[in-house]
Amino acid sequence: MQQKTEFRIDIEGIINIIRRRGVRSVGLQLPAGLMRQGRLISKEIQNQCNIPVIIAGKGCYGSCDIDTELLGMVDLLFHFGHSGSDRENLIFVEVRSTLDVSPAIESAIEYLEGDKIAVVTTIQHIDQLDRAKTILERAKKEIMIRMGSGDGINYPGQVLGCNASAVDPRCDEVLFIGTGLFHPGGIALICKKKVVAADPYTERVEVIDPESLIRRRWAILAGAIDADVFGVILSAKSGQYNKELADKILKAAADHKIEAHLILLDEVTEDALINLGMDVYINTACPRLVDDMEQVTLLNPDEFKKLLDLRER
Repeated sequence: MQQKTEFRIDIEGIINIIRRRGVRSVGLQLPAGLMRQGRLISKEIQNQCNIPVIIAGKGCYGSCDIDTELLGMVDLLFHFGHSGSDRENLIFVEVRSTLDVSPAIESAIEYLEGDKIAVVTTIQHIDQLDRAKTILERAKKEIMIRMGSGDGINYPGQVLGCNASAVDPRCDEVLFIGTGLFHPGGIALICKKKVVAADPYTERVEVIDPESLIRRRWAILAGAIDADVFGVILSAKSGQYNKELADKILKAAADHKIEAHLILLDEVTEDALINLGMDVYINTACPRLVDDMEQVTLLNPDEFKKLLDLRER
C-alpha cells in the first residue's frame, strides 16, 4: 500500500506572526517525517515576507530537542511537529495529519481483548480521538482518555516517546494511534501493559508485549554486573541536560568504588559510545535512547540503581 503523507500546517498563521513581530530572519526546525515540508514553508515565507529563512538540516526528536545553534542565528525559530511552551524567540507549531484514522481503528478492534481500553496518540492525530472513541464504543469497549502531565503534554490522550502519563493505570490494554513502534514500545515498558498500535498511514496493526521488552532489559542489566569502567552520558541538548542527575550517578559510582567518567554528547549514537571504549554507559538524556543500542550497553538511571543492588548481593 502506498504510504500517504498529508499534513495540515497553518502557513498563514506563521506569516501573520512574522509580520506582527517584524522579524528579519527565521529558522525552521522539523522532525524527520516533516523535513520535506521545510522547503515549501520556506518558499512561502520568502515570497510573502521577503526575509531570509534557514532550515535546520538535522531532524529533531521532540520539544526537548531545540536547535540552540540555529536559535542563536535567527530572530525567530519555528519548531514543527511537537507541542511545547513558546518563548520570546521560539514558536512551537503543532502539525495535524489529515488522514482518517477510522480504518486503522477498525482493524485494531480484533486485537483488543480487554474491556477497558486506554486510547492515546501523538500530537498529529490528537483531533481524532473522539472519532476513535465512537468506533470503539460501538465495539462495546470502555474507553479511557485522560490528561497526562509533564512538559510538552497539552491534550488529553497525548503521549510522548518518554511520557505515557496519559495512560490510565486501570486500563486492561492500550490502543496507540500513530506510526512506528517508538511510542508504543515506550508505553509498553513504562506502563507494563499490552499495547495495540494502529498505524493510520499503512492501516497495519502491531501488538507489543511488555514482558518480552522487560526480559530484554533484565538480560542487558545482568550482562553489565561485572563491568569495570562506566561512562555517564550528559546531553548537550538544552531540554535533556541534567547535570544534577549525572553528579548523583557519579557519586553513587564513587561510593561503590566504581570507575566512572562524565561524557558530554550532543548526539548519543552507538558509534560515539563504541569509540569511547567503556564497558557500560549510564544515560541521563532521553530515556528511550537505550532502545537504539545493539552493540553497546546503555542503562537508564533506575537500571543503574538496580545494578548497584545486584552487585552488592
